[in-house]
Amino acid sequence: MNGEIKRNPFSRIFGKEPSQTIARVSQTNEMLDNLLSEDPGDQIFMITGVRGSGKTVLMTELVNRMRKEKEWIVKWR
Repeated sequence: MNGEIKRNPFSRIFGKEPSQTIARVSQTNEMLDNLLSEDPGDQIFMITGVRGSGKTVLMTELVNRMRKEKEWIVKWR
């Protein structure tokens, strides 16, 4: 690094939506496919990671997609 300070686009402030997110399409689809299947193999998922790694962003995406399903009652915030 030539002494230039680069800004981190990912927010480390709790509850603040970042200007950029990391796409987790395969993980999101895997969880949704499993939860929405007739006979789910998994009935619970544990989302872990260091602070600022996108856990809440991933969970919010899942919640928003699940709200569109008529068979599901979703309560989040």
